[in-house]
Amino acid sequence: MISEKEINAIKLFNEKAEKLFNLSFTKKLTNSGYSFKFNKDLGRLDGSIKGPDDEAIDAFITTLRFFIQDNEPSSQRNLAKIYSKKLVPKNLAKEFSNARKATNTFLDSKSIFTINGENVTNRKIFNVFVYGGISHSSYKKTYDSWNKNFLLFIPLKNEFVTIVSLVFNNILYIKNLNSELLDFLSKNEK
Repeated sequence: MISEKEINAIKLFNEKAEKLFNLSFTKKLTNSGYSFKFNKDLGRLDGSIKGPDDEAIDAFITTLRFFIQDNEPSSQRNLAKIYSKKLVPKNLAKEFSNARKATNTFLDSKSIFTINGENVTNRKIFNVFVYGGISHSSYKKTYDSWNKNFLLFIPLKNEFVTIVSLVFNNILYIKNLNSELLDFLSKNEK
């Protein structure tokens, strides 16, 4: 049996996924990237980032937390408990499990960055920006140390945006699975 509370968690996931889709962050992704250019007038190297600005990133991450923090009923870990129930069609449960595994495999894979001798994972980049630069302070020391070196920070910030966009694509995929599950449940409650 899937409770009303669990159905509401699925609906919340889809509602927040739709909100993410409509934020300016997603619209600014198509032209994202970074560049460095020598400024002759100032005699120094300057860097710039194209794509979502800090305000767009902050708004996106504030909503993204509904999918990654386990105190939210709509977190992927909490949805996994729902998808593991016998009532859920096996194909949907398997697709959900595969989507979640794909996200975790991607996050746990090594990035192109080696910082202080550590080949940094995508998850670490994600965590440092989310929990050190945008919300919370658990990674603030690391975030601040990265932020001191703009030659490192600009590409890292661009990589963070890329990581978030790939996590978001998986959220959209799960949203579609959720819609199928809700449709299945509504047809079978009668």
